[in-house]
Amino acid sequence: VANLGLETCMTLGMLSPEQVTKLKEAGLDFYNHNIDTSPEYYAEIASTRTMEDRLETVEHVRKGGIKVCCGGILGMGEAEADRISMLVTLATLPSHPDVRLSAVRTGMSDELQSLCFLAGANSIFVGNQLLTTENPATWKDNDLLQRLGMHVAPAKPASRSATMAA
Repeated sequence: VANLGLETCMTLGMLSPEQVTKLKEAGLDFYNHNIDTSPEYYAEIASTRTMEDRLETVEHVRKGGIKVCCGGILGMGEAEADRISMLVTLATLPSHPDVRLSAVRTGMSDELQSLCFLAGANSIFVGNQLLTTENPATWKDNDLLQRLGMHVAPAKPASRSATMAA
């Protein structure tokens, strides 16, 4: 993927520092690892790991030199206070993660998405489908971005591995 000039992003679950090092050496740009919800509500949605486990993986990734993509999931029975607590947790990480609008954007008005960009979101997932959720049509995303005076970032230069192979 990197050889095509695209940024790489993976979601693999919990990682050790050694695993992060291997991924960094392989050329990984971003690692997605959501905290899902607030620390106070976490035990209500997960029983196989703790919030501390998730935050530890985020820290391993950050210290390993890979950019962190981290967020949460709304609509799992959490209270408004849990949403605020989740945002506080994200905002107080040593390095702020990139903020990306993803699933359920088809249910968001252009105005709501615009407010999200004003509040700090800086990227979106595009294409027909994201996992099991449809994305807005590409033309609709392009139209919104154009009206907001935003643009798609250009592809990054040829990858490190392409340079090393030459």
